Amino acid sequence: MFKKLVTNLPFSPGLASQVSFYAKRLKQEESIRRFGLLFVALSMTAQSFMIISPPEAAIAVGPNNIIYSGVTSKDDLLQKYLNGSDGNGHDDIKQIFDYYKINETSIMNAREVSIASTDRDGNLRSIGRYKQGFASETTVPIPGTTTTVYERNLSDWNGGPYRALEGERTDGTYFAVLMSCGNLVIDSEDEPERPPEFSISLTCEAIVGKAFDPDGDEVPLRAWIRVVNEPKTTGNWIDITGKLPYTIPENLKSSENVTRVSVEAQDIDTGQWLPVLVGAEVGPCLDPPPPPVTKIACTSLRWIDTQNVSLITLEAKAFVENTLVIAFNFRIVDSQNSVVATKTIETDKTTTSYTVDLEDPGTYTATVAVVTDQGNQTSESCEETIIISNPVKPVFEILRNKEASNITQQIEDANNTVAKPGDNIEYRLITRNTGNVAGDVDIKENMSDVLEYSQLLEAQDAKYHEGTGILDWGTVELQPNETDIRIVKVRINDSIPATARSAGDLASYDLVLRNVYGDDVVNIKVPCSSAGKCVEGIVQTLPNTGPGLSTFINTILIMSSVFFYMRNRQTSRELRLIKSEYNYSTQGA
Repeated sequence: MFKKLVTNLPFSPGLASQVSFYAKRLKQEESIRRFGLLFVALSMTAQSFMIISPPEAAIAVGPNNIIYSGVTSKDDLLQKYLNGSDGNGHDDIKQIFDYYKINETSIMNAREVSIASTDRDGNLRSIGRYKQGFASETTVPIPGTTTTVYERNLSDWNGGPYRALEGERTDGTYFAVLMSCGNLVIDSEDEPERPPEFSISLTCEAIVGKAFDPDGDEVPLRAWIRVVNEPKTTGNWIDITGKLPYTIPENLKSSENVTRVSVEAQDIDTGQWLPVLVGAEVGPCLDPPPPPVTKIACTSLRWIDTQNVSLITLEAKAFVENTLVIAFNFRIVDSQNSVVATKTIETDKTTTSYTVDLEDPGTYTATVAVVTDQGNQTSESCEETIIISNPVKPVFEILRNKEASNITQQIEDANNTVAKPGDNIEYRLITRNTGNVAGDVDIKENMSDVLEYSQLLEAQDAKYHEGTGILDWGTVELQPNETDIRIVKVRINDSIPATARSAGDLASYDLVLRNVYGDDVVNIKVPCSSAGKCVEGIVQTLPNTGPGLSTFINTILIMSSVFFYMRNRQTSRELRLIKSEYNYSTQGA
């Protein structure tokens, strides 16, 4: 349009009015583009602040968190580890970290970084308290506690990035602690470094033992041997590599004083000498005392009949003097003298028992021998005849199922349905013994995720743990084919909270009442109560562009705005010049 007006203006003076109109429109457009440029610049400035100081999650608490409210710094993590508690009911922090070989030194040497699920070739596994039902999930009981944690791939959540404290475990392998939730992260493919293996001891006759590195190569050894109370010059370092057992020199063995020995081993990789036997003393060895008289006897073997015909228990007893029991060797043969079962039970006690399942009917002979450092010992008293008829193989197997119904809406199967505020939901926990023997089973239910959007109405006398959200009915004995059903009733809150999702547990406050019992997962959705909460579900699925791509896009936008604004100004200026020249020429004419 601009080119057409300028080209035709000398030939059509009537176009001057159109040129004036076009100039006014360009001036208006210049104002609009100026505002557009201003808003793009403000957006770029806001984006810069977000890159310099990225936003953090609104909350970082949830039932899946190892440390309930996460950690703010390395010192905060170290303090909670040393206290063994996060101050919110989790008193097993130290046991969990110790199980995964993370100690005080590991935490002190950790560094704050940003990690993603794709780091370390995608082999990262996260560890939390709450079962989520992921295919990669494995169960890990923590020794010395009643705690069970769950390992799963970090990529099951999202790509990150996550603020974390990263370091090395005591075995040299990788670990990280997610700061938002205190959950541990390990590398499933990271192999620990094995130190050289040393097992050196000393007798009056020799230095004995072994020293090898993890690859099986022999480790260089040296020894310092001297008699106590004599000058140190009487001893020197002796290379004993490949000479184990190394015989103590006769002049030192015959001394009336004590002989002191120190042994060092060299790390092949580093060249460092490591003490493995320091200041060990032996002697005087002139007249070794006679060995004590030992007595060993296998005194009895008894067959303890059980309620299950095929399951029998053998109880063995021994008598020893001046020696120690090392183990009991059990052996069972059938009427054809064919070996049916053998078992070695290592113990230092003089009594032990062995339970075995004899599936086939018949007559069996059981024998046991007591093992000591003086050899094996048995007797006629340690032989027992066992008769089995009509055996039944004992099986104790528990099947756990869960059902949920919406009483208010009269929906029998409420799984994957939408509940309304004020609805009453009934959960049925079904525990069935599908085996043929009785047994004890713990019945527990984690309701923490359900109670984010509901209130507990009824739980059939279960003990409710406020901090963890667990309902505990204790231990129940179930007979064969017996079924135990527990009813839990909740009421959906009249007002659905708009609490943001937890960075440490994306399943928390996600508008879903998620519940797992056994292998059954029940999901009941609730409607979002505010525009912000509804938008949150969309925001969680937006692509993770990162600061680099966002900066690039904003740069393109501001450059485009500047270009069009400057082009508009230039066109307006050219039109003013054309009008001025045109008016001058017409007046002169």
